Amino acid sequence: MCLIYGMAKRVTLQDIARQLGLHHTSISRALGNSPKISASMRERIQQVAREMGYEPIPAAKALAVHRSGIRPVGEYGTLAWITQGAVPVFPDADYPYAGYVQGALTRAKELGFQLEEFPHRAGGMTDARLSAILKSRGIRGVLVAPWVLGTHMIRRLRLDWSAFSAVGFGHGLLWPPIPRVSNNQFRSMRLIVRELFALGYRRIGAYLPAGGVDRNWEAGFRLETEGKTESAQLLEFETYDFSRLEQWIKLQKMEVLITSHEGGANELQRLFPVPERLGVAACHVDSRNSEVSGIYQNFTYTGARAVDLLVSFLHANQRGIPEFPERILIEGEWVPGKTLRRLN
Repeated sequence: MCLIYGMAKRVTLQDIARQLGLHHTSISRALGNSPKISASMRERIQQVAREMGYEPIPAAKALAVHRSGIRPVGEYGTLAWITQGAVPVFPDADYPYAGYVQGALTRAKELGFQLEEFPHRAGGMTDARLSAILKSRGIRGVLVAPWVLGTHMIRRLRLDWSAFSAVGFGHGLLWPPIPRVSNNQFRSMRLIVRELFALGYRRIGAYLPAGGVDRNWEAGFRLETEGKTESAQLLEFETYDFSRLEQWIKLQKMEVLITSHEGGANELQRLFPVPERLGVAACHVDSRNSEVSGIYQNFTYTGARAVDLLVSFLHANQRGIPEFPERILIEGEWVPGKTLRRLN
């Protein structure tokens, strides 16, 4: 390799193209894992690129990503969205994580990718079969949807991870330890409790899913109430039981209840005058304009951020389970809403 001013000359796409007798656009697509190039040809080109010492220029990649906003959807291939269970969620507005889907779809389109859903257990699907389908389609980027808790649910996803770049949402999936994006639930709960204290609430209850969000809500609640009030109580559930909850609120003489999501908060308004008898705050509200007080987790941004991270892995040809998995935590925003009041 020739030297210029004491430095090795950088291997370019044109160098690889001349070596293989191909056009440089074919080299670029192969190095970007485009399905327009056959799997065997991609592997051959990538092998030659490694042998020649090719290293992509970060600035050039950034420019390509910027320009991809004006390229047609699918120019760079397809990303897989793996949904837990057998039922598709695209484009179901009632899907609890529809915001993640919308954010991911929009961002994928901006970056020149399609996003296609693959339900994990649709039609007797197995992990081995799903891996084979993705590889045969030339799909190398995988988004793993939130995996809900539950002893009856399979919480391990055993794909051939060496073939894929992957990013997951939340904490429900036990394995593999792939990079994740999530709301910072620990800090979100601390913010809720601080807002309640500022309004004068002291008899504070929290009704939360057992082991939910890797116990981040529970940890934030216990840390922020410890030593500040003797009337903070936490009740965990496997499934919502409003009859039991109603009795517990009355027995503990709660002034305010923290629930996991806006739907639970709406149900409580059928049981109690809110906020006159009972204040209600939710760990997740659907919008910044919600009438329910609580945390806006901004699912749309989180979905987009997951795609950003996944595409960066694809550009770097980073596949498999990383040695040091990353977790990106998105801060929540406080929404005042109308389900709390200031106490005397």
